[in-house]
Amino acid sequence: QLLPWMLSLSEEHRKFVPDAPGRLAPIITDMFSGFSFAELDGHQQRMYALVITVFTLTLGGYWLIRPMKMGVFATFVGVENEPQAKLGTLVILVPLLFAYNKLYSLIEDPRTLVASVAGVYSCIFMFIAVSLISESETIGEPDTATQRRAYLGWITYWAIESFASVTVAMMWSITASVSDATAARIVYPAIVVFEQLGAVGGATLATFTETFGFPVLFALQGVNVLLCAVLMRFALGIHEKRMSFGRALDRNSAKIDRDRGEPTGLLEGLRLVATRPYVLAVLIVSTFAEIVFTIMDFQMKMVAKSVYTSGTEFSSFMGHFGQAANITSLLLAVFGTQSIMKRCGLKVCLLAYPVCVGIVIVCAASFTNLWMLFGGMVAIKALGYALNGPAREMLYIRTSSDIKFKAKSWIDMFGTRGCKAIGSVVNSSLRHSTEALMSQGSLYSGGFVLVWGIAALRLGRMHRDYELRDKYVE
Repeated sequence: QLLPWMLSLSEEHRKFVPDAPGRLAPIITDMFSGFSFAELDGHQQRMYALVITVFTLTLGGYWLIRPMKMGVFATFVGVENEPQAKLGTLVILVPLLFAYNKLYSLIEDPRTLVASVAGVYSCIFMFIAVSLISESETIGEPDTATQRRAYLGWITYWAIESFASVTVAMMWSITASVSDATAARIVYPAIVVFEQLGAVGGATLATFTETFGFPVLFALQGVNVLLCAVLMRFALGIHEKRMSFGRALDRNSAKIDRDRGEPTGLLEGLRLVATRPYVLAVLIVSTFAEIVFTIMDFQMKMVAKSVYTSGTEFSSFMGHFGQAANITSLLLAVFGTQSIMKRCGLKVCLLAYPVCVGIVIVCAASFTNLWMLFGGMVAIKALGYALNGPAREMLYIRTSSDIKFKAKSWIDMFGTRGCKAIGSVVNSSLRHSTEALMSQGSLYSGGFVLVWGIAALRLGRMHRDYELRDKYVE
C-alpha cells in the first residue's frame, strides 16, 4: 500500500505547493514530481513497482542480518579479528566471482540466474539458523569460543558479506539492463527511497535480537531471499511481455539483446575494467569510499566494544547505528536526491560525495570519541546510499551488457571487497594503538579521497560527453 501512496504524492502536493513560501515551492514540487510514473507505460509501471519491492526487501533483509553478523562474530571469534575477516572475504569472493560470471555465461534467462543465486543464499541462512539452534550455550554471553563455534562465526560473517556483494550487484545489473536513461531518472531515486525504508525496517527489527533470537531472524532472512527471487521473476516476466508486444523498444534494450548472444570469457569483465577509462573511473568512484568506511567503521567498533561488552548489547548498538544511518539516508533521498540530481547534474553528485567524506575525516580525526565516530559514519552511509548510490548506478545505463553484468560484478564484488581489504590492512597494522589508528588512518583515508575526487570529476565529464554524442561504452 505504501508504493501507490508515494506515487500519488505528486498529484496531492501540487494542490498545495503553490502556497509554499519563497524558494521552497520549486524544491518541494521537484521532490514529489520525481516519483510520478506517468511518463512510463503500464507494463513499466507494474514492472518497476515489483523491482522497487525487491530492492526494499533485499536491503531490509541485509540490514536485518548485518548487525547480527557482528553480534555472532564478536561473541564466537572476537571483534579484534574483524580485519582478518575482511581480508578473508576478498579470498572467498574470488571463486564466487568466477562462479557468478560462469553462471551468467551459461544462463540466458536472468530469472534463472536470480533463482539460482537466491536459492544458494536461502540454504546458507537456513543452515546458520539451524546451527545456532543446536548450540547448547546461550549466544550473546561472552566466553571462550570453541573451535566449532569459531567456524560458525567465520561462516556467518563471510556469508553475509558475500550476500551484500553478490545479490545487490545482480539486482542493479538486471535493473539497468531493462532501463533506459529516461526511466532511470524517474525510477532510481524512488528505488533509493524504498531501499532506505526497507533498511530502516530491517535495522529496527535487528534491535529486537534479544527478544526473537538469532535463529529466528536468520530463518526469516532465508524466506525473504526466496520471496525476492519470486517477485523479480514476475517483474522480468512483465518486461518480456512488454518486449514481445514491441512497445517502446529503446535502443539500449535492443543493444543489450544483440550483445547477449556474443559469448565472452570469464575474465572479460576484468579486461573491460583495465582497458576502458570510463569503466576504470567507475571502479574508483564505486569502491574508494569503502577504504574510508572500513577504517572509520573499525574505529567505531573498537570503541563501542569497550562500552557494550556482550554480543546482544553490541548487536543492539549496531542496530541503532543502522537505524540512524538509514533514517538519515531516507530523509536525504526524499528531500534531496531527486532535487540535487535534477538541478546540479550527475557530475556534481559524483563529486559532492568525496568532498563531504573529506570533511568528515577531518572532523573525526579532530574529535576522537564514540559519538563523533557514530555521527561521521552515519553521514558517510547516508551520503553513499542516497546521493552516490543512484548516481553511480546511472553510469551503467550507457554501457554494453558485458559491462553491466561482468565488469560490474568485478567492480561491486572484487573491487569493493578489495578496497575493504586495503582498509583492513591499515586497521590491522594500527589496531594496537587507538591514537595511531585515528591519526595515521585519517592520513591514509585523505590520500584515497583525493584520487577519488579527481576520478569523479573526470567521470562526470566523460558521461556527459557520451550523452551529448548519444554513444555507448562498448
